[in-house]
Amino acid sequence: MPTEHGKKFVSVFDPQTIESFLSIRQTAGAKLATLQRYRNVLQSVVTFFGDELPESSQSTERWRDYLLQEGYALNTVNGMTSALNVYLAYIGRTDLCLRGKRVPKVPTNHSQPTQNLFDDGEIETFLNNRLAEGTGVMMMKRYRKTLYSAQDFVGNLQPITELTLQQWQDHLLNIGYAVSTVNSMTSALNTYLTYIGYSGKHAPHLLERKKGAQE
Repeated sequence: MPTEHGKKFVSVFDPQTIESFLSIRQTAGAKLATLQRYRNVLQSVVTFFGDELPESSQSTERWRDYLLQEGYALNTVNGMTSALNVYLAYIGRTDLCLRGKRVPKVPTNHSQPTQNLFDDGEIETFLNNRLAEGTGVMMMKRYRKTLYSAQDFVGNLQPITELTLQQWQDHLLNIGYAVSTVNSMTSALNTYLTYIGYSGKHAPHLLERKKGAQE
């Protein structure tokens, strides 16, 4: 049986705890197919980690990346992630839970709708994830300052392209930020873009931009 809510287990995927979880889900009315899905997901996690104990959501993220590399469809992996999150909440380890992973829809022309990259909810979820993974206070401040700066600059501009992000960098330079500071903010921004799955639209550091322009 699990400890009180919020307390952590020495063994996250203890067999007795898993069976207790499945029994409670069955008592709550979960269908056999749902119970089997929980069992399969938890067995996948147990096999992946072996004797290793996941320490943060970054650890469980490695399991999810493994599933994607093995060829599982994104929707299937998200369903497995949801099942794992239910179990983690049951044992009081919400710090290991993962958000659903999604691939943003990139428009082919300006008339199509596009994802709001700097949605407040996305930003705050990212920041909470970084904090849970032990990111230091100064780095947390940099992330927050960077993302809300980009949000203010972008406004309603759509679609957001690499050029848009370079214009944001130029804006920072124009208002007095040092090149080193802009590059640090660029790194923070790119970490966020990777987190939300917006691949291919990262801002190059200023030195890389200069080299690219010379080539």
